[in-house]
Amino acid sequence: MRYILLLIFALLAFTISTNDIYALNQKLNASITGKVITGDATSQHTEISIQIIGIFPTINLTSPRNVSYFTKQNIFLNYTSNNTLNIWYSLNGNANISITGPIHINISSNGAYLLRLYGNNSDGNRTISNITFVINDTKFNVSYESFKDNGATTPFYNYGYEEIQNLTNVSIEKNGYAKIKFLEQINLTGCSNNLCDLTNNINLSFNRIELNSSALSNFNKSATLTLYNLTLTNPRILKDGEICSSSICTKESYSSGTLVFNVTSFSTYSAEETSSSSGSSSSSSSSSSSSSSSEGSGVGGIIQNPPFTIEPESFAINLKKGESKAYELTILNSNRSDISIELSSDLKDIITFNEKTLNLKKGESKKIIIEFKINEDLKENNYLGNILIKSRIININIPISINLKSNKSLFDIKIDIENKNGEVFSEKELISNLQLYNLGEGEKKAFITYSIKNQNNRLILLENQSILVNKYINIKKKFKIPNNVEPGIYLLSATAEYDNELASTSIWFKVKKKKEELISYTMKIVWITIIIALLILIIFRIKNNNKASKN
Repeated sequence: MRYILLLIFALLAFTISTNDIYALNQKLNASITGKVITGDATSQHTEISIQIIGIFPTINLTSPRNVSYFTKQNIFLNYTSNNTLNIWYSLNGNANISITGPIHINISSNGAYLLRLYGNNSDGNRTISNITFVINDTKFNVSYESFKDNGATTPFYNYGYEEIQNLTNVSIEKNGYAKIKFLEQINLTGCSNNLCDLTNNINLSFNRIELNSSALSNFNKSATLTLYNLTLTNPRILKDGEICSSSICTKESYSSGTLVFNVTSFSTYSAEETSSSSGSSSSSSSSSSSSSSSEGSGVGGIIQNPPFTIEPESFAINLKKGESKAYELTILNSNRSDISIELSSDLKDIITFNEKTLNLKKGESKKIIIEFKINEDLKENNYLGNILIKSRIININIPISINLKSNKSLFDIKIDIENKNGEVFSEKELISNLQLYNLGEGEKKAFITYSIKNQNNRLILLENQSILVNKYINIKKKFKIPNNVEPGIYLLSATAEYDNELASTSIWFKVKKKKEELISYTMKIVWITIIIALLILIIFRIKNNNKASKN
């Protein structure tokens, strides 16, 4: 016990004496020498030197890794560090380059590389971390320029060839439009010809997610899909334009225009407003109905013998943020008596009328001024709606399409229809001309999306193509109208996506049934027959008159 106490006192004495020595040394800058240090007080000089050493800096390379990268551009240099004052790196023993944080490195040629990362502190202490990696951009390539650095898109170039064979949590996103998050592992090297062309085989745009599973069979896996900025109240999911079955699509949530749902495989997915009826995949071209059972409902230009006529029968307008335009709507009372009319719209934040209530006498017409005004808060999008013209006899809807584009848009885009009177029969071709004007400098690549929808925003047809535009280009395109399309008014839209910008245009057209075509054709035959008969009769009369005059 006595020896233990002596040892404790000795240690305490040593601690006190060394602290005193350190303080004295700091104050007088003196050295202490001596041969023996004991717990006993002594007046002898000692031969001990005490030096205070600071904490060494630490640095650890997290990227690049010891793998084979398939790009020379933007090799990501990332690290963690502690207690460092300066950090610099050297590649293959070349000049030191100082950095202050993670950076991307561009490398000029393929081959093996040694990266050394250095760090020091204020005491001059230095530490080093190094890694070897390989560059080979001929081995494999991923094309995803349309989605790179966009939202949660996976940075494929940050991974090596060995790593992309078993990637998890792969995501592809286009800000403001859509996102795909795969729920299974993806092997990118399964793409054909050592190229994964995501740019031309995946399309993320407004209310549309499309993946070409024939070209990207290794991506044909289960995923969570997200559609942003929808203008629907109660959306339902469509696959290839038809209602998606619950065995393929599972709706997770819908809030503030964002729809999230899961799918088991890939095709083309979109959304539409859930029908207030049974939810059948077919939809009617008629819109709002009156509260009175005696009143009918219909679509402008389709109703037979309406009590009043309207001109124009539809609106397709291009506007920029903050812009306003005024249009005239002419209403003619073709009824046998006076009529009262009320005007309203489901686009209340965009459309205003100079008059909402009209009293028209028999045969009287009146022009209504409709102002379309876009505030700065609205996002670039295609907005569909209606102007409802309501009377005690019938309601007529005038369909509206508003294409809102950015103020800095570098594309001007227009579309028109060659079909006479903007009409087409089912199973016949709708012929369109799309004009694209490049208002910027140099040639630009644009991704064009064509869609045909009914007034309820139900997708009927969807096609796309990629083109290069220098200054101007005209694209003539034909669309075959399916046989199951109901008669009514439909919207043909074209959207050009380029450099993360969007420009769109649209035009309304009418679909008629084949029996109407047959009736029209029969009437033509009848009229031609009558005309020929009259000509024959006239010729016969002339000949008879000539004979009579000779006699």
